[in-house]
Amino acid sequence: MFQSMMWPLRQGLQVSVAITVTATVLGLLVTAALAYGLSRPGVPGSRPLRLLVLYTMLFQGGMVPFYLVVRWLGLTNTFWSLVIPFLVNAWYLFILVRFFEGFPSEVADAAHLDGCNDLQVFACMVLPMSRPALAAVGLFYAADHWNQWFWAMVFLEDRRLHPLQLVLRGLIGRSAGDHYPIEAMVLTALPILVLALVLQRHLQSGDLSLVLTRQ
Repeated sequence: MFQSMMWPLRQGLQVSVAITVTATVLGLLVTAALAYGLSRPGVPGSRPLRLLVLYTMLFQGGMVPFYLVVRWLGLTNTFWSLVIPFLVNAWYLFILVRFFEGFPSEVADAAHLDGCNDLQVFACMVLPMSRPALAAVGLFYAADHWNQWFWAMVFLEDRRLHPLQLVLRGLIGRSAGDHYPIEAMVLTALPILVLALVLQRHLQSGDLSLVLTRQ
């Protein structure tokens, strides 16, 4: 039975890896850049933007408007329907905002005196010094995208684009009552467990624990 599942599982695994890697990297870049801008004092419009992000956490338009927006953008039944609409998570954004608020302003000021612009300060100094926070938020993003199946079911009609979790859901539904191989279950959990072990050194940072405690 497991041998007959290998082709759809392999295809779903490839799709899930591609979606998880792409969405996590892009999500981290966009979220970190936005969070750093919101964390800097004196940035015009930072307070209204914070309130706007907070509003999206408290009030949501619902599934139908969300689907209509994604369809209007022409993303339905494409790989990007599971990437672009989920680039920024408001909760993860506020975690990075609080972390960047503790970044020493003297370091940025000294870099500016040496001729660095804001983009160079962010890319060459802020991001390397923010590895604990980026590791944690990256793991959160990766777990979210890896376990995604509901919106894949809503947005994707082409079975070749179905991620692993949705493929497994279909296989379990068709084999109800049969013994389901433990290998398939391990396949879904193993990549995130390995990623968590790889990032463990950064996740144990005391600075990050302080940021998460403040939330």
